Amino acid sequence: MSRDPRTPLGRDLRGLRQRAGLLQAELAARLGCSRAHVSAVEVGQRLPSEPLARLWRIVCERRP
Repeated sequence: MSRDPRTPLGRDLRGLRQRAGLLQAELAARLGCSRAHVSAVEVGQRLPSEPLARLWRIVCERRP
């Protein structure tokens, strides 16, 4: 039985967003997607594309 990668990845990405001090809506605007999509990724309902996950990290890590 393989583990679903969505939940741990979503938790990691949510942690990045929270440490950056961004609301879901703020991050979504920077990523060019909806707040609902950000939420779905964070709770493990959706798996982000590799480009989206990379951009998510870049946006959050550059936040002062």
